[in-house]
Amino acid sequence: MSAVNLRNVLVLLGIVLTTAGIIFFATEFSDLISDWGRVLDLALFAVVFVSLGVHFDQRGDDEVIGHRGWRWLRVTNALYILGAIATLGAVIAFFATDLDRLWKVLITILVGIGLILGASLVVGRRSPSAP
Repeated sequence: MSAVNLRNVLVLLGIVLTTAGIIFFATEFSDLISDWGRVLDLALFAVVFVSLGVHFDQRGDDEVIGHRGWRWLRVTNALYILGAIATLGAVIAFFATDLDRLWKVLITILVGIGLILGASLVVGRRSPSAP
């Protein structure tokens, strides 16, 4: 049996190429898209990637690779990683806007905490062992 799984290689290449595309979009289209347009576009990229990850996760047919070091590498995880990268790009683009820096910090921290608390509420509702 081969130590390198073709599926793993393709998923990793997909992550690398998509990340390069996101970075290229965020940097090279600054003359065509406004700062706020880039923030919105990158946020929409993140929503699409995470939504696709949730879709594939709910289908439940995403195999887990049996190799010890590759268990984490699933299609859903790859899409979640891309969602995180697009979100980071959106935050960096948000920091480049003309908004006052105090508002940038407050908005970023509040949205981040809101996402964490929202996730804990959603997981708490789904878990049958939650009080």
